[in-house]
Amino acid sequence: MCGRYVSTQSIEVIERHFNIRVPSNIVLEPSYKIPPENYVPLISDAKPKELQLLQLGLIPELKIVIMKTKKVVFVNLNMMNRTN
Repeated sequence: MCGRYVSTQSIEVIERHFNIRVPSNIVLEPSYKIPPENYVPLISDAKPKELQLLQLGLIPELKIVIMKTKKVVFVNLNMMNRTN
């Protein structure tokens, strides 16, 4: 995972556009170069009506398994931007 993306929308715009709530402990500031393994605002299947801060990147346990078994593992990560 080597890509970067931008997050510039306000909490109010995100709540209105996705019809979700943003917990009061989440503060979003504009960022123009978000790297992997940073905590980023996401809407997940686990909580589809709430914005969460989650970390993007490989799961550390997966890295350890790959190193121990020396197997090649392919992981697909599909990210999409939904706009109206």
